[in-house]
Amino acid sequence: SLFDDRKGFSTSRNKSVTMSDNPEKQQQPATVVEGEVVTTPYVAQKTDETAPPRPLGKQGRVCCGGCCDMRRAVIVVNLVNIGLTSISLWFLVYLIIDTQAADFDDDEVAAIYDDTEWTTSIIVALVVSFLTIVCNGLGVYGAVNYNHWMVAVSMAAYAAHLILSLLRFAADGFVYSAFFIYPHWYLIQEIRWGIMTKENYPVEEHSCCCV
Repeated sequence: SLFDDRKGFSTSRNKSVTMSDNPEKQQQPATVVEGEVVTTPYVAQKTDETAPPRPLGKQGRVCCGGCCDMRRAVIVVNLVNIGLTSISLWFLVYLIIDTQAADFDDDEVAAIYDDTEWTTSIIVALVVSFLTIVCNGLGVYGAVNYNHWMVAVSMAAYAAHLILSLLRFAADGFVYSAFFIYPHWYLIQEIRWGIMTKENYPVEEHSCCCV
């Protein structure tokens, strides 16, 4: 009858209101079956009581649109920069040894290598190269061990190089540093947010060729 239909509608409405008032059941979608509210199971992953449910699956970004995850990208770019800087460091050491051992017949050439400014610039380049290798090594260690502070040290070294490139109007150095800062920035955020951890890296791991 019409009275029974209204009664059934009222009962269903009361059940819906009761369910929406219960915080434990707000995350469960409701399905109406013959005038009764039936909850359907909902699987979610929560970090704490107040955090919203996080969907399952990969949450972190991938570098360069799909090349690899940010952790792997930070390790790779730092190893590449360590290799390039080591070559420059070896060249500087060889140049110092060679110029010290050489006996120049040309007085002008000898004057260049005996110049205090030239010697100072070589020493500064040696120190900068050594510090760069140390910072990049910390970046690799930080990425391997999910330590965002050490990754930040490596990013700071690239940021310093980027600023120097701007002051010297060196476009190549600016692009190089900016490209290497990019994965560091996102990895730091992912580690801080709990996205990139040792426990969930099997989910976050991504590579276009090595996995």
